[in-house]
Amino acid sequence: MFSLELILYKYGNQIEAGYLCNMANIITGIRIARSIALLVFPVFSPVLYALYVLAEVSDMIDVTVERKTETVIEIESKLDMAADFVLAVV
Repeated sequence: MFSLELILYKYGNQIEAGYLCNMANIITGIRIARSIALLVFPVFSPVLYALYVLAEVSDMIDVTVERKTETVIEIESKLDMAADFVLAVV
């Protein structure tokens, strides 16, 4: 479905311009890491709930940062959708 070559071909100019290193993308990357970390903890544990809530709150913060800094770009929305997908699957 997604390959690295396709992403680099389609979004290469945005990657080279440094758009991936803005605050909203960093927050989204942290959300993906938190979502994957949910797999480590047992079901119904307080740590699992805390990580889940932090992942959802970071989703709201991410959107707010994107709009305030006016850095809404296509690759950022794709990354945000991927983070939402990872959280939903986990």
